Amino acid sequence: MTNQVDSQYYFDANALFKYYQDEKGSLRIRRLVARTPHPILVSELTLVVLQYAQS
Repeated sequence: MTNQVDSQYYFDANALFKYYQDEKGSLRIRRLVARTPHPILVSELTLVVLQYAQS
């Protein structure tokens, strides 16, 4: 019998930024996103922070 737990992830601005920009930790985040069967949760505030960071 295996105990497998389905995990759901919640990304803050830093994790989401690493997905789109090449920096330390980016590959790890991209692999996690590619392997998870569930949607990654992101707050609306995180999206605002990312928009501000790109301007």
